[in-house]
Amino acid sequence: MEPSHSDMPRPGGKKSYVCDVCGYASSKLCDLKNHVRTHTAEKPYRCDMCEYSCAQFKTLKIPMRTHTGEKPYACDRCEYRCSGSDLLTLHMRTHTGEKPYRCDLCEHRFAQSGGLKKHMRTHTGEKPFTCDRCEYKCTTSGALNTHMRTHTGEKPYRCDICEYSCSQSGNLKNHMRIHTGEKQFTCDRCEYKCASSGALKIHMRTHTGEKPYRCDICEYRCAQSSHLRIHMRTHTGEKPFTCDRCQYKCASSGAKIQMEKWNGDVLDINKTVERLCPRKCSQLLGVHALSGCDTVSYPFGKGKQSALKLLEIDIPGLDQVLGELGATHSQLRATADSFFLPLYGQKSCTTMNDARTRLYRSHKKPPQLKKLPPTDVNLQLHVLRTHLQMLLWKAANQRVPPEEALHITNFGWSIKGSTITPTISTAPVAPQALLDVTIASAREESPVVVNSRKIRWTPKTMKKS
Repeated sequence: MEPSHSDMPRPGGKKSYVCDVCGYASSKLCDLKNHVRTHTAEKPYRCDMCEYSCAQFKTLKIPMRTHTGEKPYACDRCEYRCSGSDLLTLHMRTHTGEKPYRCDLCEHRFAQSGGLKKHMRTHTGEKPFTCDRCEYKCTTSGALNTHMRTHTGEKPYRCDICEYSCSQSGNLKNHMRIHTGEKQFTCDRCEYKCASSGALKIHMRTHTGEKPYRCDICEYRCAQSSHLRIHMRTHTGEKPFTCDRCQYKCASSGAKIQMEKWNGDVLDINKTVERLCPRKCSQLLGVHALSGCDTVSYPFGKGKQSALKLLEIDIPGLDQVLGELGATHSQLRATADSFFLPLYGQKSCTTMNDARTRLYRSHKKPPQLKKLPPTDVNLQLHVLRTHLQMLLWKAANQRVPPEEALHITNFGWSIKGSTITPTISTAPVAPQALLDVTIASAREESPVVVNSRKIRWTPKTMKKS
């Protein structure tokens, strides 16, 4: 519609049309009319195909294109097309890196005003979105939609390779890396790699010692929120995991896994595969062998439950090195380190001797030697015996075992007459670095003989008993 004479701009650009509510002024009457609708909330322009309405006619054009599919605006750098010039402006910032919206309270910048608006709530503490089923509140509608799935049980994101499904797209993205083996996040202090930024953040706490999650009832602190959640059940007595064959209940899912294995006659293999995904199931054999079986030594005090939890970490050697013909000693050792270091909570260490030293010094009282991690030499013998057992398991459907497996003396075993026994390491029970620490401490405390029975060992000093 052509503007009427009264709508034409006033000569000289004089802004003689003034809003009675806020003082807004314009040289065009039509601009003033549009402005007044921001006060009255009037939306006279409606879509003929849906219930959408707006205050300005030109604004109606863009939503109409969602029905027609028209996308007249095209990016000159990629194939992106859109229905409005504003959308194209926002898209171009993905190429230019422009972030014109800046927080006044910190250094965060954003490409869209909406991003800044959401960010400001982290400073103000505002949580305008509320769940109508519980007391949950959050800062964005997207977070509320995700939360609602905890009530509905909806899991719209599904893996194309296995039967895994989840309620968040980010969780699916992390899961897919289990199949691809991708580990794009790397620790800048050690060789640790992982598939998600969250896992890296948790790992960094092994270096910093940070334990941000604290119990309100006792002095317990931990590095992961899930650990605090399990700990709180020691106070509340909550046992949410229930056996479907008896009345047994437990506080953690790990305990339920162990209960399902030992509290029934049959373990449902199909359900196990469904729960863990095929890749994790292929690693179960390696976990079982490394953590000790009938023909392989085992780490004292570390049962199957602790070992099974390591399936949360992707250790490719469990199924790609152990039991594979031609696997080298260095590959076997790397697999053993990647399994045993986190088993003893020492992922930041590079060798088992380092882990052994750190754990020894972290105790107020001298720990039993058998509770410490194995020495590097003993770990090498252990993984060799594990590798032999895996070779035999993987060749179970063959008439004869592989030639490599026939020479058992290459796999941590010794033959004395007609008896086969495990090879015993003659290496010291403690690495030299640890012996140097304790001897130096003893000399600093008192000039007593190290081998005397009157010496009592402590992590930092040695005192007379």
